[in-house]
Amino acid sequence: MKKLIALLLAVSVLFSLALTGCKSETPDDIGDNETAASGKDPDRLIKIGFVFSAIVSTDAWSQTSENARLYLEENCQNVETYKVENIAGGADCERVMREYINDGCEIIVGTSFDYVDYMLSLAEEYPDVTFINGSGYETAKNMSVYIAKLEQGRYMTGLLAGKMTKVNKIGYVSSIPFPDPIKQLNGFAVGVAEANPDAEIVTLWANSFNDPTADAVCANTLIDQGCDLICIDLSSSAVAQVCESRGVMFIGSSVDMREFAPTHPPAHCVRRSCRSAAAERQSARQMRRTERAADAEWSAPAF
Repeated sequence: MKKLIALLLAVSVLFSLALTGCKSETPDDIGDNETAASGKDPDRLIKIGFVFSAIVSTDAWSQTSENARLYLEENCQNVETYKVENIAGGADCERVMREYINDGCEIIVGTSFDYVDYMLSLAEEYPDVTFINGSGYETAKNMSVYIAKLEQGRYMTGLLAGKMTKVNKIGYVSSIPFPDPIKQLNGFAVGVAEANPDAEIVTLWANSFNDPTADAVCANTLIDQGCDLICIDLSSSAVAQVCESRGVMFIGSSVDMREFAPTHPPAHCVRRSCRSAAAERQSARQMRRTERAADAEWSAPAF
């Protein structure tokens, strides 16, 4: 059976891929006949190209994807990863992916919803290359998308926010109104309603994943409207800094943002714990999926 590599990147962004060199909990003889049929050396070097939509050090979502890339390198043998940062959707992302393919990458991992259309086109053109993208809903035989069930974590932070607000008015700043952010907002709203039926959620859309200026405007607007706690679904730290300067409680997203709002640690600790637990579970899943997919026909589910 044809051997393909698959990976699932989630809370980040975590992933699974077919790679014989990874730590195994499955019998050693699984896939021997399939490996022979594929004609590929199971001990070959697997090259994986990551394309980041922002600068890793300044973007929470990109940081989670970078953590997953490092996890892969540390836990799988015969893997070599590459990364290019700050690539917008469009001709530029297609150019970078083509360069990766020409350099011998068997797997291309994208981290932006804006990459989906370009990846679909390349997946059709290069059927022997595996494509995985962070978020999205369209797939192909050799292309999958991944996203964690973030609404579950949002539900927990909603419970927290409902209990913590003293004025029953909670602010929520999100990115762009497409399915992934909307389901997170819905999860948060369910948690708030369950913990505090009297609490109101005021939502503003920044219309960007990482625009510190717009994010700060949204935060100040919500505080001016009387919100005493703000939760975000954004990649910048601007809202955290506004909340810190104006004495408003803050619940962050994707990575630990306590350094930007250190005087309100309870929300950060709980949020971070939820994220960390999810990341640990997903990392374990990644390794199990790796072994199950090894030497097998790869399919393209939406995780």
